[in-house]
Amino acid sequence: MRRTRLLRFALILGLALPALPAMAQDTGQLEDNLSAYIGKNAEGYLGPLRDGVGGALNSGLFMYPGVPSGGFHVRLDLRAMIVSYKDEDRTFMATTEDSFGDDPQTVEAPTLVGSTESVTVIDQGTGAIYTFPGGFDIDRFGLAAPQITIGSIAGTELLGRWIAVEPGDLEIKKVELFGIGARHSLNHWFDSLPIDLSIHGMYQTLKVDDDLVDARALTLGGAVGKSFGLLAAYAGVSYDTIDLDARYVSEASGQSEEINVNLEKKSGLNLGLGATLRLGFLHLNGEFHAAERTSYAFGVGLGF
Repeated sequence: MRRTRLLRFALILGLALPALPAMAQDTGQLEDNLSAYIGKNAEGYLGPLRDGVGGALNSGLFMYPGVPSGGFHVRLDLRAMIVSYKDEDRTFMATTEDSFGDDPQTVEAPTLVGSTESVTVIDQGTGAIYTFPGGFDIDRFGLAAPQITIGSIAGTELLGRWIAVEPGDLEIKKVELFGIGARHSLNHWFDSLPIDLSIHGMYQTLKVDDDLVDARALTLGGAVGKSFGLLAAYAGVSYDTIDLDARYVSEASGQSEEINVNLEKKSGLNLGLGATLRLGFLHLNGEFHAAERTSYAFGVGLGF
């Protein structure tokens, strides 16, 4: 049975799961696995990581469809985002590197989220052996981070996310997430509208060990919804982009060399549905997102 696992360095951001202690070695293993890959192989292996990070960062940005035209409000949230992977994310077509010999071979190998079993290729003429490392058998990717929302001036509020964690005795030295954005209410200009309309934008970065993984996400979109007493419901659409770089040492060519992988930027539409229940200072939120990969976001907020 496939295991439900989240990447170790993502969990460090604050998503408390019982499986966390059992996965202490996974992040160091990530760099070991990457050391076997350069060029297109590295892009194929890391592609699902880029897509998972993008889906998570560009979800769960707000709790309400509208923004007050004026008056001070502040809310501190804990946001958790989960992205589901597809079966096709689990493998890619990998080709042996030049060190294997003059007769390269192409096989189906695990991506980072694929099977933990490695794939070995043997050259029948020379006996040369090439091993494509396994993945981490992941079917969901998760992130969690604190967020602050402050407003409102002329129907505009600011959004901010930041967390930096140094696990200490773990193989990862540092994980840092930073995000800044804003939302603006169109009702500020059209106060007779029977529904809440807003537009938003947010830019975020996620770094692991400064340069092992460096991801950048941007989302621009809008939302429509309405509040019904304690309950607010909304729908949103956004145009999201994500690009990711990785830097590590590889010995795939037969000698140690620093590899810089710049994955192709991905972009696409993200359709979301959400609802928030407000119980005094306590805000409870849930979202569903339909994009290239399905994602879910959950939030608990304190404020007014």
